[in-house]
Amino acid sequence: MSALVASALEHFDSHFTPYLHCFQSRTRSVEDTARRYLHGLFQSSRRNLECMAETVADSRYQPLHHMLSESNWDRRGVRRQLVVDANTHFGYPSALLLDESAFGKKGNMSAGVARQWNGRLGKVDNCQVGVFAAVTRDGVASVVDADLYLPETWTKDTTRCEVVGGA
Repeated sequence: MSALVASALEHFDSHFTPYLHCFQSRTRSVEDTARRYLHGLFQSSRRNLECMAETVADSRYQPLHHMLSESNWDRRGVRRQLVVDANTHFGYPSALLLDESAFGKKGNMSAGVARQWNGRLGKVDNCQVGVFAAVTRDGVASVVDADLYLPETWTKDTTRCEVVGGA
C-alpha cells in the first residue's frame, strides 16, 4: 500500500463521519459496508467489487453488491454532503462545472444505451451518457453530482425502463 493511500485511510473516519446518517434507515445500517466499499476504492488496484472484497479486511462480495444495488441508503444525502464538503474545501472563488461524458457500450440492455453522440469518439455510436456536476478551483475538481441521461427512446418505453431497473 502506498504512503498516500495509507495516509488517506488514516484520516478516513474524520471525513466519513458527516456521511454516517446517510447509511442508516429505521431498521438497518449499512455504514460498515459503505466504509468497506470506500476503503476498497482506495486500496484495490482494480475497482470492482470482487477485487475490493478480496483486498479489504472483513469484506465480502454479497454485502457490497447488496449495498450498491438494493439497499435503501440516502444517495441524495451523500450528494448534499459532497457539495458542503467541496464548498468548504475549495472556498471562494470556485466554479461549478457541468459536463456530459459518454461511455461506449456493445449491447442495448444497459439503462440509457442508444445510438447517440459520443464526444470521446467524436461520432454517433452506441453508448450511455452521464451528466456530471463538479466544483473546481485552481485546477482541482470534485464531482458533486451525476446522473444518467435517458434518450427519448428510453423515456417513451416504460417497459424497457422497468426491465433494467426503473431507469
